[in-house]
Amino acid sequence: MGKANHKNVYGKRAKTLFLLDRGSSPSEISLLIKIPEPEVEALLSRFEKERLSIFPFTGDNEKIPGKSLDRRVQKEN
Repeated sequence: MGKANHKNVYGKRAKTLFLLDRGSSPSEISLLIKIPEPEVEALLSRFEKERLSIFPFTGDNEKIPGKSLDRRVQKEN
């Protein structure tokens, strides 16, 4: 799968989760994004268990040297 396809897959996941968070039903999302309703439900279930790790580019494995979310740590260095 090419890089553009990865972005499309992850974009659909993000959009699906966003719409679920905004109160859309899996059936509404299925029609809007054109993915099967069971896939929407499976994504929600997986997200509830794995949280943001369903996106492989998030988490601790990709820390950027010298970057920190805590601004106090950056200022002290």
